[in-house]
Parts: sequence; structure tokens; C-alpha cells
Amino acid sequence: MKRFLFLLLTISLLVMVQ
Repeated sequence: MKRFLFLLLTISLLVMVQ
């Protein structure tokens, strides 16, 4: 489950950068 949260956080960061 921690991996899923980390992945979600990474995606959120990518979206913010764009």
C-alpha cells in the first residue's frame, strides 16, 4: 500500500510540474 501512495504522490508532482 505504501508503494501505491508513493506512486500517487509522484504522479501528483508530475501533474503539478506540467
